[in-house]
Amino acid sequence: MDLESITGFLVINAENIDEAVKIAESSPIITNVRVYEAMSMEGH
Repeated sequence: MDLESITGFLVINAENIDEAVKIAESSPIITNVRVYEAMSMEGH
């Protein structure tokens, strides 16, 4: 499998990107961390 392939994802609710990274890195089920910001499209 390509190293850039997405094999799963988790949605983390955090105050900012740094907090999201800390949460992801502390999870024993996550072996590779890449964090992206997503914004709600509600009301658009």
